[in-house]
Amino acid sequence: MKEKDRDRLLKEYNRLEQWLMRLERMKDPETIDSIFFIPEEAQELENLIQRGNRRLYKIGKRLGLPEGPGLPWFQFYDMIVDSIKQYLPTQYQDYEVQIKMVELDGHEVDVVKLWKEDSPELPVLQIKEYVDQVENGADGYRVLGRMANDYKKLIHPEKKYQRDR
Repeated sequence: MKEKDRDRLLKEYNRLEQWLMRLERMKDPETIDSIFFIPEEAQELENLIQRGNRRLYKIGKRLGLPEGPGLPWFQFYDMIVDSIKQYLPTQYQDYEVQIKMVELDGHEVDVVKLWKEDSPELPVLQIKEYVDQVENGADGYRVLGRMANDYKKLIHPEKKYQRDR
């Protein structure tokens, strides 16, 4: 690649990275710029961020930069351990969050588990699909919220009743 082309791509990469950071700030409900309260605009913003991350990844790949579009899996694992209890009912706040590798159907998979001494064992939740979403550019905290909702359904499955006609 010619030096001129590389400089042009590097400038585009830096501009795109700054633009994506501004979009991320708009998503954060704690900032003044937030559009988090308007669902249609929040979804459109999420789509723009994903498209931008994909473009950033492609440019970075051409430049030989190792960074991918989303959070690396190990950062998302840290986010799970540190923050998932915020999304769970209060009765689980004193549980310890663990991510373990277990063998299911002959394959080793990573699962998240809540554990507390002198408590009944709670079910585990496979986390591969959530990690894949984050690595593809989805917002880690939104994925964490969906993950917590799925875990709540495992802990307390809702009974479904058919309505009488």
